[in-house]
Amino acid sequence: MAKKEVKVKKEHTGKCCENVWMYVSIALGIAFIIALVFAIVGAAKASSGTTGIGANNAAQVVLDLMKKTQGIDANVIGAVEVNGLYKITLNAKDQNADIYVTLDGQNIMPGNAVFNVKDIENTAVTDKNAPVDQNTTPATTPTVYTLPKMIGQMPVEGNTASKITVVEFSDFQCPFCGMAFGAPWTAEYKTSQYASIIGGTQKIEELALAGKIAFVHFPVAFLDEQSPTKESHKASNAALCARDQNKYFEMHNVLFNAQTKTENDGKYETDKLKLLGAKVEGLDLNVFNSCLDSQKYFSTIDAITQDASDTSKANVGGFGTPAFYIVVDASIGKAKLESVLTPIRAEVVKAQPKDTTSYTFAPTADGLKYVIIADPEYAVMQVVINGLTA
Repeated sequence: MAKKEVKVKKEHTGKCCENVWMYVSIALGIAFIIALVFAIVGAAKASSGTTGIGANNAAQVVLDLMKKTQGIDANVIGAVEVNGLYKITLNAKDQNADIYVTLDGQNIMPGNAVFNVKDIENTAVTDKNAPVDQNTTPATTPTVYTLPKMIGQMPVEGNTASKITVVEFSDFQCPFCGMAFGAPWTAEYKTSQYASIIGGTQKIEELALAGKIAFVHFPVAFLDEQSPTKESHKASNAALCARDQNKYFEMHNVLFNAQTKTENDGKYETDKLKLLGAKVEGLDLNVFNSCLDSQKYFSTIDAITQDASDTSKANVGGFGTPAFYIVVDASIGKAKLESVLTPIRAEVVKAQPKDTTSYTFAPTADGLKYVIIADPEYAVMQVVINGLTA
């Protein structure tokens, strides 16, 4: 069983959390950046009147960044200014990708997120020439991992007394969060390189509902940084409004089932959310709709997003979604963790030598929990959970 699941890991070409290829939907089939810092504040808000560095210079910024951090040589197919950003079209290993660069050349946007160029450079592996021990956790693993401060306030499903809790950070608009959930639109990708992550969240929920684990969800809204419509906030607000009536996960599922792969297309506007609320059995719609209209939880969602971002930066140097932690009670013991994670970790390093985060683990500062940085692939998470409960 474990061997079969690990094979899935080897076939996977990118991750949606720390591995940018899956997160940003750039399918070059090679890892671009493993540990990016989510540095979105103030990025890409330049007006069309702002003097930029020039499209060709922006292209060179991206080329230099790829070469410096990953040793990847790419070719520039196109470099133009579009809507106050530079759109750089690249080719590497016979596959193309679009990367957007802010006019000042300080931030790149490969898809759905914004990353600071200097932060990317600073999070590169310290010694790229150092040999990698394929059988142990890398030396870069921190002494402790941090849990979000708000974890006790977040919606939880399943067995709260379980020694294993899976924590997911996701944005209802994020396409890869939709893949992890298994939104209907993702069916067309079930034979693609993303197949191994599709539907994992629902399977985690099934484990929770069966009483095997607890499942905690953080409804972040990082995609709203540049969106005046705030649809991520509105969707998360709808889930939290439903939570007021003990219907959070029911609404969570309805929202992801209504997701499309296009962001800010109106699917989570308030009038649409009211219609979605009607699909949740037993929900008092008058109370729910009033909560939507008042945007009751917008400030809470800001705090959740910041908490999730701060936690991920502290642990792995960057933030993306979906991100998964497997949190286990310290009574399970370090030896048990090492016996389960060492073979998985060895396969991760073989497939992606610069992945210094997936399936590493460390205790929390109080020593009461161990935190495992998990990959979005459910098959591997299942191996871990089964191994720790055996």
